[in-house]
Amino acid sequence: MTLKQHILDTLKEWQVKLGDLDHSICLYYPREVILHYLWLEKETPCEEVVACLKEYLAKELPMLGEVQVEGQQIRCALKVGETGIRYVEDVMPQPEFLTGFLEVLKSQDMVEIYRYFHTYAKAHHTKVGISTEEEELGYIFYFKNEDVEPYVYCLEESELGITYHRFAREDAGFHNADVERKVNRREQEKENIIDTLASDYSSVYHVGLDEDRLRIVKTTAEVEQRHGRFMIEKNGYERVFGQFIETGVQEEDKSHLRQICSCATLKKLLREKKSFVCQYHDLQDTIWEIKFVKVEEETAEPHNVVIGFLNRNNEIREEMARKEEQQRKLKEALEKANAANKAKSRFLQNMSHDIRTPMNAILGFSQLAIEEIDDSDKVKDYLNRVISSGNHLLTLINAVLDMSRIESGKIVLKNEVTNLRQFMKQMGNMLMVDAKKRKQTLLVKVDVNRDHVICDQVRLSQIILNCASNALKYTPQGGHVELHLVELPEEREGYGNYKVVVSDNGIGMSPEFAARMFEPFEREQSSTVSGIQGTGLGMAITKNLVEMMNGRIEVKTKQGEGTTICIYLEYPLTQENELKQERAAIRRRMPELSGATILLVEDIAINREFISAILEKTGATVIQAENGKEAVELVEKAKEGDLQLIFMDIQMPVLDGYGATKAIRQLPFSWTKKVPIVAMTANAFAEDKRAALEIGMNDYLAKPVDIIELYQKLRTYITK
Repeated sequence: MTLKQHILDTLKEWQVKLGDLDHSICLYYPREVILHYLWLEKETPCEEVVACLKEYLAKELPMLGEVQVEGQQIRCALKVGETGIRYVEDVMPQPEFLTGFLEVLKSQDMVEIYRYFHTYAKAHHTKVGISTEEEELGYIFYFKNEDVEPYVYCLEESELGITYHRFAREDAGFHNADVERKVNRREQEKENIIDTLASDYSSVYHVGLDEDRLRIVKTTAEVEQRHGRFMIEKNGYERVFGQFIETGVQEEDKSHLRQICSCATLKKLLREKKSFVCQYHDLQDTIWEIKFVKVEEETAEPHNVVIGFLNRNNEIREEMARKEEQQRKLKEALEKANAANKAKSRFLQNMSHDIRTPMNAILGFSQLAIEEIDDSDKVKDYLNRVISSGNHLLTLINAVLDMSRIESGKIVLKNEVTNLRQFMKQMGNMLMVDAKKRKQTLLVKVDVNRDHVICDQVRLSQIILNCASNALKYTPQGGHVELHLVELPEEREGYGNYKVVVSDNGIGMSPEFAARMFEPFEREQSSTVSGIQGTGLGMAITKNLVEMMNGRIEVKTKQGEGTTICIYLEYPLTQENELKQERAAIRRRMPELSGATILLVEDIAINREFISAILEKTGATVIQAENGKEAVELVEKAKEGDLQLIFMDIQMPVLDGYGATKAIRQLPFSWTKKVPIVAMTANAFAEDKRAALEIGMNDYLAKPVDIIELYQKLRTYITK
């Protein structure tokens, strides 16, 4: 079919369909298409092509009137009265659109006309907007302009689309604000529904029930890859969903789902409600939920539906996981409660036994003392046993109270400056008494550089004494116990890392007991330890205190060979460590100058004493002079080799440093012209330094004197 024949047939078809409506027809064609077609046919210039088209249309379709060329379009229209309609299609108009268009046109309802264009355009994946003759706008915008003709414009990818044009007229109702609000509100409601479903559901589709159109809002990569977005949307809603039900749904769910998903059923179900859901099983037995939401108001006739798909298996798995987690927590809580009850029972049993033992001794020996009141030796022995049992009972009570306070969080660690070297020495002195009684060897070692820390000294001593006392108690006579404090590499600036190691070659522990040794009232039940007193709380308290200090405790043991306990602690350092390191650095830099003689010229006595003390630590001999005149006299009496260096103050009475230096350099001895003279002054300006060098001094030392710098001068001018 030629383009000319197509134009003629199209217009005749429209004329029949429009009938007697008081509207006119406008046919738009892409100018480039027409010109390109005629250009190839006639090979004439553009102007001649347009002229040929005008001539043809005037002859064949005289009712269309003048042909207009506007931009990239060639248009021809017949305007009847004050109202006109223009319909723009791609080269081939679609009859199904015309059928619906003519029906809705009769209603003269702008809302219905807008809805028709909107749903049709959305089903065909066009961009819909309301624009003016002068402005082309984006998706769903509405513009009112009193000066130009407003119209609905649906733009397709081909840059041509469906245009309904109603010429502006006061009674047309196009500018009715209520209509505009309704249209905007419905559009906003639809977008809200789509956004809500898209946030919760894995796949979301928009369906036009009247046109059986399907648009993808959101889908999975698997669906899009398998079927293709274009093919899904092109085939229509009922066809796509029918195929999906046949190929992706279990047999027992197909009939029910097929009935629910039909356009007729959806219209019926959504007529009086906003939404409903149904479920089905896919071929992998996954449970899916489909939610159908009407875009229109709840009581309105349904025309547009948003459909969302949700994998319920995920929710079911999450629910099962939540239930399993709840069961696990309940089980843990029950186990903890049972363990607490057992611990409580064990606590009461142990307390009963451990308290009764010393109490029986106290009561028994007290009774014996009364019965033997006349025998002073026996009474003394009995009372000593009463005191011993009383002390043991007091220790037990204190341990129980300590444990109770730790568990209730009532113990607060103190922050106090502690010298770890002195602290470990005290620990060794306390433990040495027991070690000697037991004829054991106790070795205490301290390998730390930074020994000043901030910690709770009382609680740290409790930790070490508990571990070391056990080592002594469970090591036979002649055994060896070692207490070792080691500084580890720094992990945090300003903090020192330390390891306390308590080791012995005693009886050790069984693996079973080692696993529960930190539980309250636990004691190894064996013939080896049956006669050894203990509360069974010491290690439980120790572990709790270590954890309160953010430390950790490790145990290595072998029955019959011994036990090693390692405690790792981190403490804040004090400035004393920096001072100590600085002093060590000074000692390392101090030169060895034994045999050298230095003349110190300084008028202030306290300065002479301070600097002399520093110089004498190097092994040098220091001669002092109170002013420049005295210094010149001492140099004049000296012989070559007697003085290796002179420190000369600048500001002095009688004769200042400049005058003294000048006089020394002028003495009639060759060595006085070479002996090093170093100026000392509080004036640190460049001109002061320059003046000192010009007068004959060798160097300059600022006051107050820096010890490290002083040592550097000594190394520079005195060679050994």
